[in-house]
Amino acid sequence: MVLQSIKFLSFFLCLTYLSSGTASSLTKEYQVFLSQGKKGLRDDNGLVVIPATYDNLGWSDGNENPVDDVLGYEENDKWGIISTSNSRITDALYEKLYPVKGDMLISSRKSDFSSKARFGVLDKSGKAVVGFQYANLVPCKNKLLASQIISGENMAYGLINYSEEVIIPVVYGSLHEVNTGYAASESGLFAYFDETGKQLTKFSYDQIQPLNDKYSKCLIRGKIGLLDRKGNVVVNPEYKSAEFVNDSLVLLTEFPLWEFVLPGKEPLAMFSYDSMDPVSHGVYEVSANGHNALINIQEEVIVEKGQWSIDLLDEQFVLVENNQKFGVLKEGGISLIPMQYDSIYYSGEHFFALKDFNGKPLWQIYSTFGTPISSTYFEAVGLMNDGLMPAKKNGYWGYVDFSGHVAIAFKYDHSSSFKDGRARVNYLGNYGIINSAGQWVVNPEHEQIEVINKDLFISRRAERSDIINSAGKVVYQTYHALEAHSLGVKEVTSSGKYGLINEKGERILAPEFDYISDLKDDQLMIVNRDDDWGVVDRKGSFIINMTDEYQEIRDFSEDFLVIKKDDRYGFIDLNGKLRIANRYDDVQTFNDGQAAVKILGNWGFIDRLERLSIQPRYDRIGVFINQVAIVKEDGNFGLINRDDEDLIDIVYDSIWTLSSGSYMIKQNGQYGLVSSNGTMRINPKYDYLEENDNGFVIIEKRKKTGVLNSMGLDIIPSIYDQIYYDQLNGHYLLKTEGKTKKLVLSN
Repeated sequence: MVLQSIKFLSFFLCLTYLSSGTASSLTKEYQVFLSQGKKGLRDDNGLVVIPATYDNLGWSDGNENPVDDVLGYEENDKWGIISTSNSRITDALYEKLYPVKGDMLISSRKSDFSSKARFGVLDKSGKAVVGFQYANLVPCKNKLLASQIISGENMAYGLINYSEEVIIPVVYGSLHEVNTGYAASESGLFAYFDETGKQLTKFSYDQIQPLNDKYSKCLIRGKIGLLDRKGNVVVNPEYKSAEFVNDSLVLLTEFPLWEFVLPGKEPLAMFSYDSMDPVSHGVYEVSANGHNALINIQEEVIVEKGQWSIDLLDEQFVLVENNQKFGVLKEGGISLIPMQYDSIYYSGEHFFALKDFNGKPLWQIYSTFGTPISSTYFEAVGLMNDGLMPAKKNGYWGYVDFSGHVAIAFKYDHSSSFKDGRARVNYLGNYGIINSAGQWVVNPEHEQIEVINKDLFISRRAERSDIINSAGKVVYQTYHALEAHSLGVKEVTSSGKYGLINEKGERILAPEFDYISDLKDDQLMIVNRDDDWGVVDRKGSFIINMTDEYQEIRDFSEDFLVIKKDDRYGFIDLNGKLRIANRYDDVQTFNDGQAAVKILGNWGFIDRLERLSIQPRYDRIGVFINQVAIVKEDGNFGLINRDDEDLIDIVYDSIWTLSSGSYMIKQNGQYGLVSSNGTMRINPKYDYLEENDNGFVIIEKRKKTGVLNSMGLDIIPSIYDQIYYDQLNGHYLLKTEGKTKKLVLSN
C-alpha cells in the first residue's frame, strides 16, 4: 500500500509538470471539430487545416492542443503524428502518444513478439530519442521515471534523462521524487539520492517522504525523523510527528513513554510507542504510527511488517502469522517452530503444523520443545488422548505414540481419538471399537458406533440401535434413538419421550417420560410425564411416585426437594413429606443448612426447620460465599453475614464479586474495594479501580493513575496517564503521554 501511494505521488507530481509544460508550448490557437463522426482541425480564423477524416485528433491523454505545429491523430485505435498542415509525420503505430517536455512525446507500442506495449520517447519529427524498452515512462521534472518488468508482475524502477542516460539504474523496487532528490527502495527499505543520482544514504528507512523544499521525512518502524537535501539526519527518527511552523521552526511530538516497573524498584526498561501489549513471557506487540511489530524486552524485533497476526496459545507460546505463514514463538520471542506452515494447531500437548506440498496437505507433529515427534509427514492427524494420536498415512489411518512411533498400524479408513482406552475406527466401510493395543473390542460391522465409556457403546445398524458392552455383546436393542446419560443411556422415541437404560443393558425407565434429569447428588433423578412429577433412584425405583400434586419438582440438595404447588414454592423430603410449606414466591436450594426464600416480594433466609435466620426484607439477595452475601434493599447494595449483620452499610449503587473473592463497590460514580470477609479496604473515591492478582490495585483519579497495595497505600504514585498490569510477566507498564517540543533548524 505504501509503494502504491509513493507511485501515485510520483505520477501526480509528474503530471502537474506535464500540464504546465504543454500549456507553454502553444504557439497558435486551434480547435478540433467533429463532422459526421470524424474529427478535423480549424485554425483561429475558422479555416479547416485538417479535414474531418480521423477517428480522433489531439493526444491519447485527452488533450487536444497541438505542440508547436504537430499533434496526434488516431486511426484503428492507434496513434500517429501529423502536422497542423495535414502532413502525416508517422503512421498510426502507437498505443499511447502524448507530449511532455518541450516537443518530446511519450509513446508506447507493441512489438511482433509481445502483447505488452513498450514505452519510449519521440521528438516531433517521429524520431525515437529514448528506445522502446520500458514498461512505462513518467516525466519527473526534466527526467523520466522508468520501469521495467523483471519477472512476472514484478517491476524495477530507475531514472533516465531524455537522452536515455541512466541517472539512477532501473533496478529498484520503487522510486519517487523527494524535494530536489529521489527515494529508491531495495528489499523494502529506502535510500536517498540527489538530483544527479548519487546515493546519499544507506537503504535503512521504511519510508522517505517529501515534507518541504528543504527537508524530507524519514521513518524507521513508524518513527519519524528529518533528512536535509544532502541526506544528513537533522532529526533522529524517534518522533510521532514533525510539523514545520515556518522554514526553520519544527514541532516535534514524542511517542508515549512506557516504563516497565516492579513496585518499589527501578524501571526494568523504557520504550516509546503508541501502544504496547504483552502477548507472552517477554514478548510484546507494539505500534508506532500504524507500524506494528513484536519485540522482546531488549527491544529486538521478532516480527515486523507484512500482514501478520498473533494469538496467545498459553502463557508459554505465541502463534504468529506473517504473510499467511504460521510459526510459534516461546518465552522471550525465541522461535520454536519456523514460520513456514500454512496452519498450526495446538492441543495443549503437541503442535500440529500443516504445509502444502504441490497441492497435497501434509502434517508435521511437534513437541512442546519444538522438535518433530516423527521423521515423516502425515496426511491428516487427530487429537492425542490416552497417549495415542490418530494419523493418516498413504491413505489409511492408524495411531502414533508420544514419540511418533507407530503404535497401531495404518490400516483403517478412518479413526477417532481414544476415550477411556477405547477408539472408534472404520474398517472396510464399517465401524468397530478397538482398545489401545489395536485389538477389537467390538467387531467392525456397524453403520455407526459411539463410545459412552470404556465398558459401554451405542451402535446403529439400519433402523436398529444397540447397546454393546465391553465384551462386544449386545445387551439392549431398540428401534428408538439412543443418547448418553450420566447413569447410562437415554432412549428417545420418535415422539420425544424418554426412557433410561443402565450400563448392564437393563431398562430402568420405560420411554414414556417428557423429562429425565441427570443424577442429582449421585443418588436420584427427577422425572416428568404430562402433568405428573416423580423422583426415582439409581435403579429406577420410585422414591416419590408420579403425582400431579406438584406443578414442578425443580431441584435437590441436602435431602430436600424444591417443589412448586399452587404457584408457590416449598420443600419436601425424600419421603414426599412437606417439610416447608409452599408459601413462598420463589426459593433457592439449601446450602449449609440455609435456603434463600422470597415472600411478599422480599428475600430472606430460613433454616431446615423454617426458622427465619434472616428476615425477608431484601429486594435481592446473593449466595453466601465465605459467610458473606450481597444484598439489595430499597435500591441500594451492601454486604451482610449469616447473622444478618451489615458488614458494610447498604448504601452503595452497586456491588459485584471479583475473581479474587473481593468485592468492588460503586457510589456516586466512584469506586472502592472490600475484602472477601467484608472488610473495607479502599473507600469509594476513585474514578477507576482494578484489583490485580498480586493483591495490588490500579486506581485512577482526575485522569492520573497509580498503584495501591492491599492496605490502600501508594506504591506507585498517581502521576501516570495510564497503568497496565502485565500479568504474564508480573510487572506494570506505566504510560506517560508524549510531549511536543520546538526545534529551530539552521538554514
